[in-house]
Amino acid sequence: GQDKPATFPVICDTGVHHIQIVKKYRHLGGWSHHKPDQRAELKQKSALAHETFSRHRKVLFANQRLPIAKRAELFSTLVLTKMLYGADSWTLATASDKAKLHAVIMRLYKRLICWKPDMNMCDEMIILQTGLPSPTELLRRARLRYLSVLLNCDMPLIWSLLNEDIEWKRLLEDDLNWMWM
Repeated sequence: GQDKPATFPVICDTGVHHIQIVKKYRHLGGWSHHKPDQRAELKQKSALAHETFSRHRKVLFANQRLPIAKRAELFSTLVLTKMLYGADSWTLATASDKAKLHAVIMRLYKRLICWKPDMNMCDEMIILQTGLPSPTELLRRARLRYLSVLLNCDMPLIWSLLNEDIEWKRLLEDDLNWMWM
């Protein structure tokens, strides 16, 4: 709260050190914060993905001589990897975060197919035309890929930590059911 000190005392061998408390912290390209929303992360990843798209737009993505399947493959490799780096741990607890992610990815897909407002296409048609997965499926794949990484790690302690993350476990269970179906 506002009345609490802005530092946290830590006792060490050499004495007491005061660590500054911050609302959010950026580490290795991802944001750590006390709230369950991913607004800052989504904003940063969205800007990075759009910048990457713009960098390669003329040569690759707007090149009509390349088939859409090849452009979509390059798009997945170059743009979606930037957008979804770290998405394996996202829970998107708020509806606005989910809507924001969906809108960002659909905007990128529209850029890929050179969408114009008079084209009058719904999201499903855009997904069909690009041949790329829906935003929900992209998140499911990221979480399932992360589960595979965790299963291959020989770190038993990680399971007790993950057991505390109720929301992520619920999403992962839903993803496993989706994959089974």
